[in-house]
Amino acid sequence: MADSASLLQHLQQQHQYIHRSRPAVSGRLVRVVGLTLEATGCSAAIGQACLVESARGEILAEVVGFAQERVFLMPQEEIEGVVPGAKVTPMLQYKGIPLSMALLGRVIDGVGRPL
Repeated sequence: MADSASLLQHLQQQHQYIHRSRPAVSGRLVRVVGLTLEATGCSAAIGQACLVESARGEILAEVVGFAQERVFLMPQEEIEGVVPGAKVTPMLQYKGIPLSMALLGRVIDGVGRPL
């Protein structure tokens, strides 16, 4: 009886773990025209933030449009070091800026970095 109770408890823990974890679906960069990046293989909504791999690290970009299976992104940083086939990963949550008295008098950009 104790073995079946511990097995049931273990299965319940695993069930909760599976529901809390979300697999990251990523796509690939297929085209860059000016400052517009085009990616396939990932589904993202307009306004959603994505991370694009580059030789200099990850670049933050925002989804500004889509056509058929392609997503159009506008980078919020310099795109130097981006290569064809770079990994594009939609962010699952918006990272907001907490408002408090500590923000008073500070100047920040659209991503929350101090200027």
